[in-house]
Amino acid sequence: MCMDVRVMAQNGQRVSARSMEFGVDLLTQVWQRKGKGTWTVSMQPSTEMGKADQVDLVAPNSENQTIQSYEFIASWQGHYDFIHTNALCNSEEMGRKTANGYVASDGMNTQGLSIGSLYLPGMTYYLTPAQVKKAQADGTGSAFVIGSAFFPTWVLSSFSSVEALVNYLSENPVYVLLSQLGIEGEDAVAMTLHYVIHDADGQSAVIEFLYDRKMHIHRCYAAREQFDSIGTDISDPYVDNFKVRRFSPCSAYEVLVDHAYIGVMTNSSDYLWHVNYLSQFSNLTNKVQQASQVNHALPIRSCWSPGPLTNVNGSGLIGLPADPTPPSRFVQTYVCQQLANRPKTVNEAMTLAEKLLNRIDIPRGLVVPEALKNNEPLNSDITQWAVLRDHESRSLYFRSYANMTWEKAVFLDIDRDVLLKSFSLTETAFESSPVLTPIGEHRVVAKRVEVA
Repeated sequence: MCMDVRVMAQNGQRVSARSMEFGVDLLTQVWQRKGKGTWTVSMQPSTEMGKADQVDLVAPNSENQTIQSYEFIASWQGHYDFIHTNALCNSEEMGRKTANGYVASDGMNTQGLSIGSLYLPGMTYYLTPAQVKKAQADGTGSAFVIGSAFFPTWVLSSFSSVEALVNYLSENPVYVLLSQLGIEGEDAVAMTLHYVIHDADGQSAVIEFLYDRKMHIHRCYAAREQFDSIGTDISDPYVDNFKVRRFSPCSAYEVLVDHAYIGVMTNSSDYLWHVNYLSQFSNLTNKVQQASQVNHALPIRSCWSPGPLTNVNGSGLIGLPADPTPPSRFVQTYVCQQLANRPKTVNEAMTLAEKLLNRIDIPRGLVVPEALKNNEPLNSDITQWAVLRDHESRSLYFRSYANMTWEKAVFLDIDRDVLLKSFSLTETAFESSPVLTPIGEHRVVAKRVEVA
């Protein structure tokens, strides 16, 4: 389970935030990558679910300067450095650095473009290797082919804005295959993902791969005028309320352009389902509800009143979901984001984003598998780490499950990749916490109190 939300301040500045919930230790690291230069990813998709793909990757600063020629090869010219979190980053295999360290589960580049990979199991359907080969044979042999785990790496190194990315995807065939990543000797994780992209101009997009195996893009524009100038072509009643324009640059994928103001994304179900589901909670308000008046002239009350509890603080939000399921987290985050006081500055927006993340934080043991296999140790979905993104200053803030103190990462002037942090799910939070001391004029007169 994951959560992504964007927050806008009154001065127009925007920040975004994301939490990573998962039941397997992702062994996450934070890297700054030298993105400028030639990238090559060679992939041999596994023919068996649960078994890891064979992947070789050469980055501009990679220690691996040779690559095996597998079934699919993607090569591109990167333009931007980026900071990112990775996943399942086993360091070496057969004497070579593995590609897993270059997976971007979340990240931002030097232009303020960010992307988050969110888990969408059971609903994500990529093109199969056979379908990609057929499409190539039908005349699109130059199509770009990349694994789902490395799609964000391509985006971060290649694009400066949502506009540039969507324009590219609207005109060029890009085929995304399922990536299966794993640690040697263990079962692989199928990276069935959808993606949330934000940029420094305030635009955002959601990219999904659904039952039709096409790419679906839900676009959020910075200003209403941008959408009005484009026009609409509505043909599907399911998406009629979202003013969707459809077009198909090639037969392999489809783009949906959606003028949305939601600013929230999570896991299952798909994006449009979550947006429709919000209508079930249209009664929620931040106003304290007062008890209904009784009309003594009539034998019954003039209107229904549930009772005296209706006038307690927060009663307008009675019925707001609080369970850790993705639909409930989506509703809770959206409602709280909409009803909270609009932040005035980027710092207040960061504080609000932090509060939204705090409401959905999952402690160990709250979400566990129904049954364990082979007496394996109990795994639990937990909030492994969280990210705050300041798109204007190009700053990222990180915190982990055991240490809720934010650590800031800014772009360094580098000519090589730099490891910034490794997350630990077992670190002790308060060992190094500083002791409070008096400040200002009270510092002089304060004395240590001896406890009997």
